[in-house]
Parts: sequence; structure tokens; C-alpha cells
Amino acid sequence: MTVESGKKKDIVFTTVQDRPGTYTVYVGGMQAGSFVVEEYINPDVILFISMGLVLTALMMGVVYVWRRRQQEYY
Repeated sequence: MTVESGKKKDIVFTTVQDRPGTYTVYVGGMQAGSFVVEEYINPDVILFISMGLVLTALMMGVVYVWRRRQQEYY
């Protein structure tokens, strides 16, 4: 594409980056902008970790109550 001197022309192009980070776009050796690729976190992993934390908290509560009851008998 050729653009006459003093004129402006919008262009659109696509690039693909699979690593998280900030990337700078250069056109003709000049910085034309930048974009950020954020790390993808699978929602299933978040759910699994959350459930594990809840179950751990419940187990700790059960152990705490069981030990308190054991101390009451002595």
C-alpha cells in the first residue's frame, strides 16, 4: 500500500503471540503502537484449587472440633 506524503490511511494487520508480555509494533522502523498478551488461566484449574481449599478448611474445622471435644473429657 502506498500513501501520499501528508495523507493518512488507516491500516489493519494481525499478529499472533503465544507468550504473555507486552509487545511493541514497528512499521517502517518507527514505533506504531503496542499490545499486551495476558496469561490464560483455565477456569477449571481455578475451580479445582478453590474446592481443594474449601475441603482443607472443612477438614481443619473437623479436626479442631474433635480435639476440643477430646480435651473436654480429660
